[in-house]
Amino acid sequence: FLPLNDKYVRVPQLEGAWNIIPLSPTQSRVVFRLHIEPGGEIPSWLANIAVIDTPYHTLTNLREMVKREKYRTPIDAPFKMSAKDVIQKYEKFIAE
Repeated sequence: FLPLNDKYVRVPQLEGAWNIIPLSPTQSRVVFRLHIEPGGEIPSWLANIAVIDTPYHTLTNLREMVKREKYRTPIDAPFKMSAKDVIQKYEKFIAE
């Protein structure tokens, strides 16, 4: 990390999760949860990027991404696998 600097606001806590719930063979519901605790005051435009713009653009891109054959094969959720298996699957995935 960079040294502390009063010019910048650190974010000591950031947690997010995606839940993708199948509704039918061709539809899913996507729920994105994000909790951010900035370590100081941030301008509203910056907060809006985190809570409005970023999820919107991410979901728009995700819609296009899932149409690719590469992403249509289901895999086990990472939390069901060992850390070693997660790393191996990730390395194989990015090598494709």
